[in-house]
Amino acid sequence: MMTGTGNHVANLGDLIKVYLGSHLKYHKDEHESYRELLVVREAVKNNYIKKEKALFEQKEKMFRNKDFTKWKFVGSQDELVRR
Repeated sequence: MMTGTGNHVANLGDLIKVYLGSHLKYHKDEHESYRELLVVREAVKNNYIKKEKALFEQKEKMFRNKDFTKWKFVGSQDELVRR
């Protein structure tokens, strides 16, 4: 009885390797483009964070200097001074 069960489990393992293995290989190949897209997306995200940080630093520096002419504000300077 144990020999029959052992053979069944061994045969089942081979069937899983043959049929499920080929499916997983297809699945892996199918998602390769997704992984490439994810790398590009992460690069864009990191670039955005870097640019945003630089912009905030520039804004903070300009705010501390209080030179309103460098702010490139379109409108009357009185609006800036009142705030």
